[in-house]
Amino acid sequence: FERIIDHGLIDILSRNNLIMESSPNYHFVKPSGKHSRKFMKASNVMQRSAEISFLAMNLLKHVNSKIDKIYTDTAGIFPLAYELISIKRRFSDDLCEFIDSFGTYKGLESYTFSGTENTLVLISASTSDDLLNKLKTKSGLEQAKIVSLFASTAKPTSPALVNLTNFHIKYKLDLFANFTSSSEHECEMCIYEKSIPLSLSNSQLVFEAPKSELSLPIAKDPTPSLRASI
Repeated sequence: FERIIDHGLIDILSRNNLIMESSPNYHFVKPSGKHSRKFMKASNVMQRSAEISFLAMNLLKHVNSKIDKIYTDTAGIFPLAYELISIKRRFSDDLCEFIDSFGTYKGLESYTFSGTENTLVLISASTSDDLLNKLKTKSGLEQAKIVSLFASTAKPTSPALVNLTNFHIKYKLDLFANFTSSSEHECEMCIYEKSIPLSLSNSQLVFEAPKSELSLPIAKDPTPSLRASI
């Protein structure tokens, strides 16, 4: 039964392109600002009602018996949050009437959380647990349950609907491996491959605006031959 569930999840994630891979011409900028060859776009798998229900049913084992509020990092996973509540209401008197997105990293600092032990926080995708660790320090979420939908960390510190690293080890799927990332200033794709960085804005991938830095040349900067000609 476990293998049937696993292959159902693999089929949904693969057919709906959860994992987007770069080409020699471009790569991705994650919401954290880090650059990567692979990008998980959770909203891609929120297209068909039957598949959303399948994901929600498998999410049930990771959440508390009662849910009063749901916070998500992106509105793209709202369909799954609503379906989760719909399923729970068929078997209990859950009164969750609040589902909202805090806007991932950009909105994290300005958003005001107000949660209890029955509050659920859904992270759409995680490769480093950076967002998870930031959420744990937010006032109002001290008792909240935090769950990642799709994670690629080898040793996750919170539950995950699908751990891609485990799936890679278990089923030898290369698509679910190598989610390495680097900072903008250490990105080899930018420096050596002249690859164009793409970031996600309002569910659309957009070109990163060129960045420039001011510098002031001083007398010791030119080469000796250039200095002699000045």
